Amino acid sequence: MRVRTLRVLLMALTLLGGACSLPAMDLLLPGDPFGELTRLRWAEDGWDALRAPLPAHDELQLRAGLGNPGLWLEGGGAWWLEHRLLGQIWVAGTTEDEGLALLGTNKRRGGWTGRILLGSLIWDTPGFQLEWGRRHPGAGEDRLRELTWSREAPAVDLLRALWRTRDGRLGLELTCAQLLSTENPNLKRWFARHRLVWHPGGNPRLRLEAGDQVLFTGIQRGFDWQYINPVVPFFLENFEGYEAGSQGESTDQDNSSLFLGCDVRHPISELLTLGCYGELLVDEFQLDGADRDKLDDALGLTLGLELQRRLPRDRVLRLRWEGNALSHWTYVHRGEETSYLERGVVIGHHEGGDLVEHHVQLQLSRLVGRQELLSLTVGNLHKGTIEVGDEWDAESTKGGDWPSSPTKQSFRLCGAGSLELRPGLTLALEAERVTDSSGWTLRSRLGWRRQFNERPR
Repeated sequence: MRVRTLRVLLMALTLLGGACSLPAMDLLLPGDPFGELTRLRWAEDGWDALRAPLPAHDELQLRAGLGNPGLWLEGGGAWWLEHRLLGQIWVAGTTEDEGLALLGTNKRRGGWTGRILLGSLIWDTPGFQLEWGRRHPGAGEDRLRELTWSREAPAVDLLRALWRTRDGRLGLELTCAQLLSTENPNLKRWFARHRLVWHPGGNPRLRLEAGDQVLFTGIQRGFDWQYINPVVPFFLENFEGYEAGSQGESTDQDNSSLFLGCDVRHPISELLTLGCYGELLVDEFQLDGADRDKLDDALGLTLGLELQRRLPRDRVLRLRWEGNALSHWTYVHRGEETSYLERGVVIGHHEGGDLVEHHVQLQLSRLVGRQELLSLTVGNLHKGTIEVGDEWDAESTKGGDWPSSPTKQSFRLCGAGSLELRPGLTLALEAERVTDSSGWTLRSRLGWRRQFNERPR
């Protein structure tokens, strides 16, 4: 029966015309070996909404992928060194030309590009979690696009701390990371983020989020103490005169932004749930009257609606719509390498700013672990001419078209599926196409997983 279902999926993907560039499923993205990027949005408290779902066992994984862009191999493991200390590592390599975007490096040896995507130690307690090492610092939201750190952005070296209150209703994250300068080896680039998650009244059906982040640079500049403060918002440093360049200098070396989020779900019946979510990113907002008359604001907005239907055998069918809109100069900054880029890849929304897009996704997944079985995503993108690497010029677009002309429109279609051949052995397939690309992009992956000892008690 499973083989028959897989054949039907392959036939459907072959017959479908249309377009796509966004991988419909995390299962074919490099990295994400132990579920860091597939956290449940409907967590029972703010702590679970923040923390990575740590494995309950020691485990090893190997993956081999084949597609018309090229080959790639991955492998790694996670081990509980003692009851509260977890060590994990994940290495990936590919022959694809888009190695910079996939792995964060384009250096080749024998036709292969490789990088350690995950290598960290995690100290885990009921009320506190500390991680030190390399990993993807995304918020892990279960969304098609992320505004603060996209799934497609590279992994970085970081230190991350998570706290929770005793009742579990409130969680706080502080992340500090070092980025790479691609233009000046003496220029130091740093990133820091606060994130607060709250369930008012302990209600698991309502979740509110607020946070801020800052990307700051400077010649031989060290990590600033004010950006290690877990309580004081970063954007207040500008008003207090801590931000480099905020005292009337011609450059501004600290690029701070705010974000607000909300997730709500309402059970229509025992098996059917209606949900909605949203996120607002405030990258630049002109408070002075003189600036408002001549400069554009830099904002981003995500809105989503979702209908979930629980099925037998712990499976869930989801129909979801998501819309994203980003203004002209979102992620772009006037300082030296302070725009939201890392290793040439946009940190925020994968396509950058100056866009409007819509996605519709139909997805079948397992409730436990959120493993996706089938997924079909259709999207439409209107992208302006401004890119994140452009020189900041917010005066030139004030009162102009949005997205900026000439606008490029693309239609996308993505399909993917996975099949468990035997316990611990999974086959995943993906097909994608975009209207301005040359044909279909096809990928397949065979994954092996072996679990050993349980987490020590």
